[in-house]
Amino acid sequence: MKEKKFIEWLAVLQGFSMLLVVMGHVALSNVERDPRWWFVAKVEEVIYTFHMPLFMFISGYLFYYTCLGPMKPYTRMAASKLKRLGRPFLLFTVVTIALKMAAAPLMNHPFNTNQLVDVFVLFRSNPLGEMWFINTLMVIMLVLYPVLRYFVKGGTPAVLILLLSVVVYYLFPNSFSYYRLNTTALMLPIFLCGILACKYNVVERWMSKWVLIGSLVMFTLCNVIGVLPHSWELMSKLTGICASVTVCYYLSHWFPRLFSSFRDYTFQIFLFAIFFQMGIRWIYRLMPQESIAIYAAMYCVSVCTGIFVPVAISKAIKRYAPRRVHSWFGM
Repeated sequence: MKEKKFIEWLAVLQGFSMLLVVMGHVALSNVERDPRWWFVAKVEEVIYTFHMPLFMFISGYLFYYTCLGPMKPYTRMAASKLKRLGRPFLLFTVVTIALKMAAAPLMNHPFNTNQLVDVFVLFRSNPLGEMWFINTLMVIMLVLYPVLRYFVKGGTPAVLILLLSVVVYYLFPNSFSYYRLNTTALMLPIFLCGILACKYNVVERWMSKWVLIGSLVMFTLCNVIGVLPHSWELMSKLTGICASVTVCYYLSHWFPRLFSSFRDYTFQIFLFAIFFQMGIRWIYRLMPQESIAIYAAMYCVSVCTGIFVPVAISKAIKRYAPRRVHSWFGM
């Protein structure tokens, strides 16, 4: 494999995807898609059609780039991923449990010690809801790595593997949450698309203004207007990913430094942001709930806090904390 190089469009895409996650987690009134603020509710609705699949696509792309492409041995890959993903998972799960137990009267869903088996043995739930994504990534990477290596070597046609993953996507019971196998089934086709996009250099080879226009039209139809039935939600995810990739590809040519203030800290923002955004929600509850100006101001405060406070904390950890501590924060 060629020597690794900086990929501008991917860096812009990472920043864009993290911005979507932070915007999706604002929820100032603690009401999902609050009908009082129809525009924000519509933005949330559109974001949730594809934003976490977009992260899974990026993860698949980077997994090929760093592990599958170089054919890294399983033991080296597993050690790297357990350090990069496993340590932050453990730390932030324990911290969330401690916070929920300490502030139990204030919690809508206080933590019960009976949940420990579900969290640390069966991995079917987590007090920090966002951790489903890390659980799913670890299952795909640690359990399916030998299959994925065979897949990228060309042992089985890519189309056949993708079709099989789509069958699993639709047939696997969503209620079976043990070891996050339900979310693994939902995200595996997206992860495989990321792998193939990297392996075959799809973005650079196929990109054109017609692809940009077509992807934006499809995105408008499928994700904004919503012309597809719910059973076609996989198509909505893919159109959201395609539109995001094409837009960020061109943005990276026009504005190569776009999102540079935080795009190198996307994992840390993912880990930290929700805590600070929850704090903004509590503050907002003390304010007049019907004021558009206050809502708009607090929305912006929540987004900026969710992005830049984790970045500041991460920079401080890098500068002042011992290097052996860094991996516990995904660095």
